[in-house]
Amino acid sequence: MKELYERAMTPEVFSWVAASNNQLLIAGQASYILNSISAYRTAQTVNPDVANDVFFLPALDGPNGPSVVSEHVIPIYMMPEHSTNQNIAKQFLIDHAAQQAEIVNQAQLYNFPAFFDMVPELTEDGGWLDADPYGSEPADKLSFMKTAADWSTVIGHPGPANPAIGEVFGTFVIPQMFAQVARGELTPQEAVEEAEAQILPIYDRWRSEGLVGGGSA
Repeated sequence: MKELYERAMTPEVFSWVAASNNQLLIAGQASYILNSISAYRTAQTVNPDVANDVFFLPALDGPNGPSVVSEHVIPIYMMPEHSTNQNIAKQFLIDHAAQQAEIVNQAQLYNFPAFFDMVPELTEDGGWLDADPYGSEPADKLSFMKTAADWSTVIGHPGPANPAIGEVFGTFVIPQMFAQVARGELTPQEAVEEAEAQILPIYDRWRSEGLVGGGSA
């Protein structure tokens, strides 16, 4: 990661926010970003020349193991036990699920359902991903996403997602570990040890709640 930073990044990466990928791409200054198609969709409106010069790849091949990448955002709907509107909430979820095709379409193919067969337009030949209804040039630029379910995984791979993984991810322990090494503040070994010292108590706390299984982090 230190070598990657020194050879391919600029210091502004340390002040990255959620919109930074989009902004750098639209400005024509990024050669590669790891992002959902939101950056591309924005570029189509703001800077069509850049959008036409953007192309996509599925998960990159690494030297070892499977080629997978984490999903970007996974909405989850829950009904709290204290709710007095359980039946209404259940009906809403049923109605919501029945409108998956419209949800995908109105999101300009940004939001996919958990089960692709709920929206045949995503997988059928000549469907939305083969002929983007929102003006991709060429029209089949997004066809690679027809196989997204095969190379998408959860945060925590190869294990399951769990609350401990979610907290580690949400508190940026791993990016901070990399940043300290990239900036020369710590050696790789020191950074790993510091990150481990933050991660182990997180796992211990969630294990005490009975929401993470036994074993080491």
